[in-house]
Amino acid sequence: MSNQITRKQFVQRLAIASGVGMVGTLPGLKSLSRERVNNSGLVKISPVPGKHYTKSTLKFMSDARFENARHAIRGMGNQNIEFFLEHV
Repeated sequence: MSNQITRKQFVQRLAIASGVGMVGTLPGLKSLSRERVNNSGLVKISPVPGKHYTKSTLKFMSDARFENARHAIRGMGNQNIEFFLEHV
């Protein structure tokens, strides 16, 4: 019996190995892409003048910085609160 495999078997094994590697790295990639609040982001949330906000919301707005508008909108959590997005 020889150790040679056909091209089709090689491609199938390669596909399986790639799939296993991909599945193994997806959780790692997902954890890297989580929305993080940091002080070096490009977008910040600002309150709308004349609206009433709780102290904790105002503190969050003043401290939070996000990578993009999508992360900022998701980071705010409550979609019923009105706010402005500003580039820092």
